[in-house]
Amino acid sequence: MSRQELVELLDDLRQRVADGASLEGNLVFRHTACVNDTDHYDVAATYRTSRRGVRMVGIKGGEAA
Repeated sequence: MSRQELVELLDDLRQRVADGASLEGNLVFRHTACVNDTDHYDVAATYRTSRRGVRMVGIKGGEAA
């Protein structure tokens, strides 16, 4: 995931928490500069987007990391 995509994910998560739509979740990210020279992050995130909705990123079956 690019830095810009990570920032957009963080903005979405922050907004959902601020709106009271997300009461639980987790986010783990790691810059891969030690592995390659590109601006890339490995990301795994799962968080509530509403009472019944969940967003998964970087998890099998979820969005690409």
